Amino acid sequence: MNETDAWMERDAIEEQAIAWHLKLRDADADANAGVWDEFMMWLDADSRHNQVYDRVLAAEQDIDAALPALPVVVAVAVAVAANENDDGGKGGRWRWMGAGAGLAAAAAIAVFFSGTGRSHPEPYEIATGLGQQRIVTLAGGSQIALNGSSTVVLDHRNPRLAELRSGEASFTVIHDDKAPFTVSVGNRRIEDVGTVFNVVADGKAVTVDVKEGSVRYTSGANAVSLMRGQSLTETGGGDPIILSNRPVSAIASWQTGRLEYEMQSLGTVARDISRYLGVPITLDASLAGKQFSGTIQIDRDRTRFFARLDRLLGVKARPNDNGWTLSAQ
Repeated sequence: MNETDAWMERDAIEEQAIAWHLKLRDADADANAGVWDEFMMWLDADSRHNQVYDRVLAAEQDIDAALPALPVVVAVAVAVAANENDDGGKGGRWRWMGAGAGLAAAAAIAVFFSGTGRSHPEPYEIATGLGQQRIVTLAGGSQIALNGSSTVVLDHRNPRLAELRSGEASFTVIHDDKAPFTVSVGNRRIEDVGTVFNVVADGKAVTVDVKEGSVRYTSGANAVSLMRGQSLTETGGGDPIILSNRPVSAIASWQTGRLEYEMQSLGTVARDISRYLGVPITLDASLAGKQFSGTIQIDRDRTRFFARLDRLLGVKARPNDNGWTLSAQ
């Protein structure tokens, strides 16, 4: 591939990333499940897609602060998805529009491609919606896998820092003795020692599971080292930190579409399923003390999935106005 072809290929990926961002920015997860599936297929098709899409998100975060300073009348460029191109492909790759309704949607994109925009020094946020999962590749090769309804804050100035504000994320870290990778959850810090680990931020509670290597967990005056197969839970209510062991195969198993448990409460199981599928699950009080050991294979067909789940858990699953209810049989 010559230099011109390589440039055109990069340019095409950038245009696709912008088009996907504009399409998904205000999308409703339930109404656009098919669109989201197509987007995930696009992300998985090429490792560069993730990196370029994250740059588009960062550009929008960066331009927000600059919007008040923009002229009242301005022309901005917006990439047009192939199926939205109304000139039959004969025109240029840009649609131009004046300031107005399209300004907020397009300003970040214009800055991203102008080559004169700022270097995005501020932290930026990446979030998944209900039942949506995605992988973020950072500078240096480390990766973050986000489960549904999760939010992580990253910083272009330091790709070795991440803040998990809510939800669940699995971190695969390229170790660097001189620059440890650090994840913060509120005032708690998790520092890698070359590892793969999973973190859940559920309100004030934090759970950390180590799949490979080790991490150091710090919360106030407490500091705990976790090795492969170890788990830590801190409720945030003043209770002691709880340490336990977990099968390595069960840690971050949600990335492969399955959930593995060993003597886990049904409350935790229900929360995990809800996060992955993006459907609210209400647990009847009669099941509060019940535990489950086994593997749950996720199925995006909710009716079929919950029909199997009630037999697997020994409960009765029925739909309600907002989602599903699990109760005793």
